[in-house]
Amino acid sequence: MFDIPIITYHKISNQKEFGLTTVSKHQFEIQMKYLKSNGYTSVCFKDLTQEYSLPEKPIIITFDDGYESIYQNAFPILKKYNFMAVVYIVTDYIGRFNFWEAAPFQQKFRHLSEDQILELKNQGHEIASHSKLHRYLPTLSVNAIKEEIEVSKTNLETLLGEKITSFCYPYGRYSEKIINIVEGAGYRYATSNLRLSNRNNNNPYSLSRRSIYKTDSLNTFKSKIASPTSLNVSYFSEILIQKGALASIGINLFRRARSHF
Repeated sequence: MFDIPIITYHKISNQKEFGLTTVSKHQFEIQMKYLKSNGYTSVCFKDLTQEYSLPEKPIIITFDDGYESIYQNAFPILKKYNFMAVVYIVTDYIGRFNFWEAAPFQQKFRHLSEDQILELKNQGHEIASHSKLHRYLPTLSVNAIKEEIEVSKTNLETLLGEKITSFCYPYGRYSEKIINIVEGAGYRYATSNLRLSNRNNNNPYSLSRRSIYKTDSLNTFKSKIASPTSLNVSYFSEILIQKGALASIGINLFRRARSHF
């Protein structure tokens, strides 16, 4: 069983935004300070693919989508507390704004540039794949799924000059068919969101994580770290938030369909 707690963030920013996934710099620093003060050591998936002795209290810190705010705001705080993170990149949006998810009335956010990704990699952070276009994989053909999973890996390996170890399913959704394609592409680990059917993380290709939102108090954050699989209020609240976020899938599918006319 994979029993290392895994947490995930999206944006670290003081900018106001509709939604729950933007965590303020102050909130993020309080959380990182708590981890450091309580003896946690960050590890990355790339560490686990080789002979590596786990620290006493390991934790994996991940960032979905690869936003520029990670470089601007999270990176200095991580460096201050000597933490490394796994940064999941949507490869076709490197250096571009997040038109793949933002509605016309929403504020747009820029993704990391190639130079910023390379600097994060050179500082020891793990760069990983979050697909090519952040499409909802269960609705795609096998060839389209392979393109999202395999081309993103190839593009990142060309940019970084090293193997890409882990993959993050867009919207946290997958199937056995998708898992087989991820494994066949040469990834060693893949991450998702919470699922009641997979609380024990028995499969390295369907690892669930605890999402950190701007509504999380320090006590909630502590519980997500200490008891990530406990069926408590924060667990079910997180599942409800993620199910609500799936509404964006339908919106994006509709927008992409319209763009073809």
